[in-house]
Amino acid sequence: MKTSMNRWMQFAGKGVMFMSLVLSPLRGLAAPLAPELPGYDDQRAESKLQILQQQIEATEYQSLPQWTGTEPLAMFALSLNPIRSMVRSFFNVTLDRNSDVLPDGRKKGIHTFGSTVAIEFIADGSSPFTGLFQGVSYGVARLSLAAKPSATSTVPGIGVKFLVDGRPSLNFVAMYSLDGQPSYNFFANEFATFINATTSGPLKILAAAFSTATQDPTKVDVAYMAKVNQDGSKASEPVAPEKLFLVPNRSQLAFDAASHEVRDDLGTIASGTTLYSVYGVVAGGGRRIYIGRIVSSSRFIASQFGDQKLFFRHQRFNNQ
Repeated sequence: MKTSMNRWMQFAGKGVMFMSLVLSPLRGLAAPLAPELPGYDDQRAESKLQILQQQIEATEYQSLPQWTGTEPLAMFALSLNPIRSMVRSFFNVTLDRNSDVLPDGRKKGIHTFGSTVAIEFIADGSSPFTGLFQGVSYGVARLSLAAKPSATSTVPGIGVKFLVDGRPSLNFVAMYSLDGQPSYNFFANEFATFINATTSGPLKILAAAFSTATQDPTKVDVAYMAKVNQDGSKASEPVAPEKLFLVPNRSQLAFDAASHEVRDDLGTIASGTTLYSVYGVVAGGGRRIYIGRIVSSSRFIASQFGDQKLFFRHQRFNNQ
């Protein structure tokens, strides 16, 4: 009896040792946090990029959804709402929300379809600008059209998200014009964080709705990005541009101007491609100062998560 018990204990001990060996690589490995959960912003920038990329890749479209022309109607209808406080509340989400995802139930009224790509911002090193303008290793960009393209024109724009250790991401958006361009080549024109007011009917209404929540609906603030480094530390003596210009890499990114699927073009761009050279202008004007370049660090992906959940904050200009 004693011998049998000893054998059983030896066998049980080996079993415990075996399970320990199997499970030991998993110890300390927490389940990844979704972007909408508490604790997500506390992680390192690299981890947050991995989480976003997993969501994007897991929901990649097998066939691209197409514009119907009705996508912006809900936002336009809200902009006409006679109750001004409701309009302001709706747009305050776009202007004030510190999150990488939209709240549940919120849909993109413009820039409905696009493609996302992981990016690096490689700084020149000689510009006077501080903080994230000194370089970012982990970021995301979404290139999209603001509305259904016509037979001859498109309205391209970009959202840029710089991920920061232990803090919410810092974002900016840029466009060529709310009135669009007479070309399907996404990279035909440079983008800016200040653009002119539109003369287009529906988009003019939309700009008026934005003006209920900010005094400068066609401008976004980028100065706040000079105050923090990617490791989450504060930049000493911040120096910031007032506005940015994104000049496309036309030597490598020249696509057909005729009507076609823009997202197919973006899908051909290889990782490691310079997308835009970035220039800054200080308050009061003056010459453009070269800051660095935005470089793809993954392939472009059109996905449900990118179109329906990924959020880019439109930072109020001068915090207005």
